[in-house]
Amino acid sequence: MGKAELSIEIDADLLAQAKASSESLETLVEAGLRAALASAQSAQARGAEWAAQNADAIKVYNQRVTKRGLISDEFRTW
Repeated sequence: MGKAELSIEIDADLLAQAKASSESLETLVEAGLRAALASAQSAQARGAEWAAQNADAIKVYNQRVTKRGLISDEFRTW
């Protein structure tokens, strides 16, 4: 896979720590970005899985709210 040039601004102390590391800045940035993306994708997958597992309960709840309204409706001031 090819490399692309990137210009970013980051916290100066974080950059100093990265430069003091035995790893190259490029390696650290790529590893951090990969980890953040994997975490975000994992969270999204868990959310989708939860929604699928609870789809029936969500449907029933939404039908109940449509029919009866929310428990808090009487307390709303707007």
